[in-house]
Amino acid sequence: MAKNKVIFRLPNQNSINYIEEGIGFDEFIIAPFLKNEETYTIKGSKINLSLYELNIFFNGLEFTKTTNIKSTSDIEYKNNVNLAIKNIKLGDFEKVVVAQNQFIEGQFNLELTFKNLLVQYPEAYVFAFFINNVMMMGASPELLLSQNENGLKTLALGGTKAGEYTQKEYSEHQQIKQFIEKELELLDFEFKAQQTISQKAGQLEHLSTTYELKPKMHDNHLELLNHLHPSSAICGLPQTSSLKFIIENETIERGFYSGYLGQINSNVIHVYVNLRCAQFFKNGVVMYAGAGINSESNDEAEWIETLRKIDTFKSCLV
Repeated sequence: MAKNKVIFRLPNQNSINYIEEGIGFDEFIIAPFLKNEETYTIKGSKINLSLYELNIFFNGLEFTKTTNIKSTSDIEYKNNVNLAIKNIKLGDFEKVVVAQNQFIEGQFNLELTFKNLLVQYPEAYVFAFFINNVMMMGASPELLLSQNENGLKTLALGGTKAGEYTQKEYSEHQQIKQFIEKELELLDFEFKAQQTISQKAGQLEHLSTTYELKPKMHDNHLELLNHLHPSSAICGLPQTSSLKFIIENETIERGFYSGYLGQINSNVIHVYVNLRCAQFFKNGVVMYAGAGINSESNDEAEWIETLRKIDTFKSCLV
């Protein structure tokens, strides 16, 4: 049985990093969307791989066949969006993220698919991990937390451009900023918000605001991660009521989708949200995407947005 392992490349870099469970001091954390589900940590020694050495990761992987995953239909998704809008107008919450999945039957070349992600999405966090027979891959645009010699950062990312940004996207982005700032204040972090920009993520663009945080001595970064996750970018606002809606009404099991993953050592942290991703099975692949719903949402527009996000990954499949 293959060991738990991960391969990843940071945005706008060339180095491909590989950690296999074993002896070493490098740690890579993989957390699901729901906090009550198991979080995994892969501990080992990080090494660099060339493009010609990727088979070290991909060879010998064995994962299960699925018989119960079906694609979300447009009717199913739009019904959920309209229910969310109704609840927002009733005052249950301000925003909620409604997700869907698309399943494609077949067998795929994992190594070539990963190489396509590297080439097509140089500005994304490209990763693949194998844990207990679960094989997942993605190209995430969303930083959750990073720390290096340049300091500590987090990111508000949300509001997807469709032609031009509308008030709906600006409202959605403001809600994400509101959530992050509240959590940082709760933990007594000093922070500075950079100017909001439009960030390219493959063929898509999103509103993006970077937060620079003043690191605290002896800070517990896992506590900070747990406060930032699940953020309103992948859950909603307020967190409790929007999460309740997702659990009760969403028609998919998110699993690791919209959880977080990344290296988390004492002096280096690179943690991203698990987005633009897919899980591979022996007989197919399931791709995930969600859209932020607020009072200005439109069910058809949200359905199209999720399909565009899924196409990010689908275009790389081999």
